[in-house]
Amino acid sequence: MAEQTKKLYARMLIGMRRDLEQAENAYIQLARLAVEGMTQDRFTPRGRAEIKRYSELCRRLLESTAEDLALIVPARKMEHPAANNMPFVEVMEGYHLRLEELEHIVDELLKINGIQYSPTEINNHNQWRSIMENVDFKAEFEQKFTEATMAEKRPNILVAGYTGCGKTSLIRTILGDEIVPKNGIDNGKPCRIDFDCYENESIRLWDSRGLELGNAETDFSERMREFVSDCQDDPDVDEHIHLVWYLIQGNGARVTDCDLALMKDIFTF
Repeated sequence: MAEQTKKLYARMLIGMRRDLEQAENAYIQLARLAVEGMTQDRFTPRGRAEIKRYSELCRRLLESTAEDLALIVPARKMEHPAANNMPFVEVMEGYHLRLEELEHIVDELLKINGIQYSPTEINNHNQWRSIMENVDFKAEFEQKFTEATMAEKRPNILVAGYTGCGKTSLIRTILGDEIVPKNGIDNGKPCRIDFDCYENESIRLWDSRGLELGNAETDFSERMREFVSDCQDDPDVDEHIHLVWYLIQGNGARVTDCDLALMKDIFTF
């Protein structure tokens, strides 16, 4: 290899190693912020902004190094690190694994080619790598999620609209076939004015039945008014209707006078 080529090759490897050192420092800061947030049981707005900044820096440096390294080791597939829509715990694990892999490859290339490189910051912060390796972030996340779930109130949602617009199908999609049987779907046929309740430990959904075009609209509106009024008069707010999902039929998507009356006069809580 010509002397000039060797120098360029060495400069390229050293540049990649420095980028990985910066990526590790960014990862260390992410570890510190994650540990602090979990210790304090909350992430401040500033902390979240810092996490986003360091995460983007770490991701960008790892991607850049992987792309550069693929030019030297073309037979090796260099996947990009964690995607933006992945859970934070998986993002951290992805950064950690990718960082170690890239460091190992670059360090081996430096060694094989007799190129000297002394990391300046990594050894000073190995304590944070040790922390990350010894903290079970998945268990921590699941614990915090369970605590947050227990503190939340279960919402009551009223699903309303004309017969055949897909109310029960929507509810079955959310809760599953075990809770909402197939024979619960009204298949477009006229039915009585009624309110069916489907629920699990996270949500309660009310399926309003009986809204038909014609004379039944007036009866349905009155029955809906009574039902909503009874719910909202309950002294226990957990029994109130907290949200309404109003469905419009896709064919024509026509909004009727009854639709408007329900939304303006009844669903105003």
